[in-house]
Amino acid sequence: MNRKLKVLVKRAAAVLLIISLVLPVMSVDVQAKKGKTSGTHYNIKWNYDKKTKTLTLSGKGRMNDDFIGYDNEGWPWGHYCDYEAETVIFKEGITYIGNICCDMYVSLKKVSISESVTEIGPWAFRFTGIKKVNLPQKLKKIGKSAFSGTPLKEIVIPDTVTDIGEHALDGCHNLKKVKLPKNLKKIKEFTFSFCDNLKNISIPESVEVIDDDAFVGAGLTSITVPGKVKSIGKKTFAFCENLKKVTFKTNKVKVLEKGLFWECKNLKKVKIPQSVKEIEDKVFMSSGLTGITIPKKVESIGKKAFADCVGLKEVTFEGTNTESIGKDAFKGVPEDCVFTVPEGEAESMKEMLVESGLPDTVQVVEK
Repeated sequence: MNRKLKVLVKRAAAVLLIISLVLPVMSVDVQAKKGKTSGTHYNIKWNYDKKTKTLTLSGKGRMNDDFIGYDNEGWPWGHYCDYEAETVIFKEGITYIGNICCDMYVSLKKVSISESVTEIGPWAFRFTGIKKVNLPQKLKKIGKSAFSGTPLKEIVIPDTVTDIGEHALDGCHNLKKVKLPKNLKKIKEFTFSFCDNLKNISIPESVEVIDDDAFVGAGLTSITVPGKVKSIGKKTFAFCENLKKVTFKTNKVKVLEKGLFWECKNLKKVKIPQSVKEIEDKVFMSSGLTGITIPKKVESIGKKAFADCVGLKEVTFEGTNTESIGKDAFKGVPEDCVFTVPEGEAESMKEMLVESGLPDTVQVVEK
């Protein structure tokens, strides 16, 4: 077979593949446009009651994850549910709720999930109108963005769940109460970001990792970081403007990552874990700190780490390991802010502070 023929064969195969993917979706669209209110979609039977505005799904096993357009027309019931359905019932036998199954059903107010469901797929209920959900007691996994943008007020996640996807409850502005599973090991990216009314949450003792932006913009007033946590990601608590109290039970975190408490304007004091070796850029930038103690092991402080902390009056260095202070690390702090260092370290510390951008009138005193 010559090279040109090989290319033609590959192109033909690609076209056939696309057709095989598109045809099921096209047939589904036709089914919806014909006005059908029931049918079978792979292994799932569906029925839509126009009078009660209720969609009922039944079957056994996992719902299929189709290629689905933004208008949900990939699901045969999508034609009705986008702006009409108020209730969705998942009957006993279904084990997996497919991705984008009820995504952006803005009129959806109630969902009933059977106890047979062990996994909820990505974007399953995103941007719906549900205010309450009872999750199955055998549930193991909640997919990415599964409930993001919903008006949920509270959610109890069963202890059987070991995996909660990123953005799972992102933008749930009415969320006030959350119970997390006791065996959860990771809180993923943006899980509770911009949950404005979430003032308190108990992080399970099992958690080892809190990913980037997990609580960015949330309404937290206090937070306790458990003892097993060894990593906290970038901007995890950034823009939590109501945050007043942070308690670190862990002594395993080695790095305070970029922007961790950026713009936490009501955070006046925090005790940094003794395990920390590095404070990265903008960690406390524009926060409400009035005083801070830098632990003995800290070797470096990043750019703008404490910039614009206009209430910062005292910085105490416990040890002599700090070798670098990034540009503008303390830019904008009050002129009368006092830097206290161990005996014999005043000269070298003043040099680093001046190099970082502070005036040579900066006050550095020894213990």
